[in-house]
Amino acid sequence: MIEKTLAVVAVLACLLMLVRLVLKPRTRMQLDAGMRAAAHRLRERFRSLRRPRRKAKPLPDDAAQAAEELIRRASQAGRVDRDGNVSRPEKFGKPPSKLH
Repeated sequence: MIEKTLAVVAVLACLLMLVRLVLKPRTRMQLDAGMRAAAHRLRERFRSLRRPRRKAKPLPDDAAQAAEELIRRASQAGRVDRDGNVSRPEKFGKPPSKLH
Protein backbone atom coordinates (compact mmCIF):
# COMPACT_ATOMS: atom_id res chain seq x y z
CA MET A 1 0.00 0.00 0.00
CA ILE A 2 2.69 2.48 0.98
CA GLU A 3 4.81 1.54 -2.02
CA LYS A 4 1.94 2.32 -4.37
CA THR A 5 1.32 5.64 -2.65
CA LEU A 6 4.97 6.64 -2.95
CA ALA A 7 4.97 5.57 -6.61
CA VAL A 8 1.91 7.71 -7.34
CA VAL A 9 3.50 10.71 -5.60
CA ALA A 10 6.71 10.22 -7.63
CA VAL A 11 4.78 9.97 -10.91
CA LEU A 12 2.79 13.12 -10.10
CA ALA A 13 6.00 15.00 -9.25
CA CYS A 14 7.58 13.88 -12.54
CA LEU A 15 4.50 14.94 -14.51
CA LEU A 16 4.48 18.34 -12.78
CA MET A 17 8.16 18.87 -13.66
CA LEU A 18 7.50 17.80 -17.27
CA VAL A 19 4.57 20.21 -17.62
CA ARG A 20 6.69 22.94 -16.04
CA LEU A 21 9.35 22.49 -18.75
CA VAL A 22 6.77 23.01 -21.51
CA LEU A 23 5.35 26.24 -20.05
CA LYS A 24 6.36 29.75 -21.05
CA PRO A 25 8.65 31.56 -18.58
CA ARG A 26 5.94 33.91 -17.27
CA THR A 27 3.46 31.05 -16.75
CA ARG A 28 6.23 28.98 -15.13
CA MET A 29 6.94 31.80 -12.67
CA GLN A 30 3.22 32.01 -11.81
CA LEU A 31 3.07 28.24 -11.29
CA ASP A 32 6.18 28.36 -9.08
CA ALA A 33 4.70 31.20 -7.01
CA GLY A 34 1.43 29.29 -6.59
CA MET A 35 3.28 26.14 -5.51
CA ARG A 36 5.35 28.12 -2.99
CA ALA A 37 2.20 29.73 -1.58
CA ALA A 38 0.46 26.36 -1.32
CA ALA A 39 3.49 24.83 0.41
CA HIS A 40 3.61 27.77 2.83
CA ARG A 41 -0.11 27.43 3.67
CA LEU A 42 0.27 23.69 4.19
CA ARG A 43 3.31 24.18 6.44
CA GLU A 44 1.47 26.81 8.53
CA ARG A 45 -1.55 24.52 8.86
CA PHE A 46 0.64 21.67 10.17
CA ARG A 47 2.33 24.06 12.60
CA SER A 48 -1.00 25.29 13.94
CA LEU A 49 -2.17 21.70 14.46
CA ARG A 50 1.03 20.75 16.24
CA ARG A 51 1.23 23.80 18.50
CA PRO A 52 -2.01 25.23 19.90
CA ARG A 53 -2.27 28.98 20.26
CA ARG A 54 -1.64 30.37 23.69
CA LYS A 55 -3.51 33.23 25.21
CA ALA A 56 -1.52 36.20 26.42
CA LYS A 57 -1.26 36.47 30.18
CA PRO A 58 -3.14 39.47 31.53
CA LEU A 59 -1.16 42.07 33.42
CA PRO A 60 -1.75 42.25 37.17
CA ASP A 61 -4.34 44.78 38.28
CA ASP A 62 -1.96 46.52 40.64
CA ALA A 63 0.73 47.20 37.98
CA ALA A 64 -0.21 50.90 37.83
CA GLN A 65 -0.04 51.14 41.63
CA ALA A 66 3.38 49.47 41.67
CA ALA A 67 4.65 51.88 39.00
CA GLU A 68 3.39 54.89 40.96
CA GLU A 69 5.04 53.54 44.12
CA LEU A 70 8.38 53.16 42.32
CA ILE A 71 8.14 56.68 40.92
CA ARG A 72 7.32 58.08 44.37
CA ARG A 73 10.24 56.26 46.02
CA ALA A 74 12.63 57.39 43.29
CA SER A 75 11.58 61.01 43.67
CA GLN A 76 12.08 60.86 47.47
CA ALA A 77 15.40 58.98 47.32
CA GLY A 78 17.59 61.97 48.15
CA ARG A 79 18.57 65.50 47.30
CA VAL A 80 18.34 66.03 43.54
CA ASP A 81 19.01 69.22 41.60
CA ARG A 82 16.66 69.57 38.68
CA ASP A 83 17.46 71.52 35.55
CA GLY A 84 14.34 71.20 33.40
CA ASN A 85 13.87 67.50 32.83
CA VAL A 86 17.48 66.65 33.81
CA SER A 87 18.07 65.28 37.33
CA ARG A 88 21.50 65.59 38.97
CA PRO A 89 21.77 63.80 42.31
CA GLU A 90 24.33 65.13 44.80
CA LYS A 91 26.25 61.86 44.93
CA PHE A 92 27.17 62.22 41.24
CA GLY A 93 29.28 65.29 42.05
CA LYS A 94 31.51 63.50 44.59
CA PRO A 95 34.59 61.58 43.45
CA PRO A 96 34.53 57.85 44.14
CA SER A 97 36.13 56.96 47.48
CA LYS A 98 37.87 53.78 46.36
CA LEU A 99 37.93 52.18 42.94
CA HIS A 100 39.12 48.71 43.95
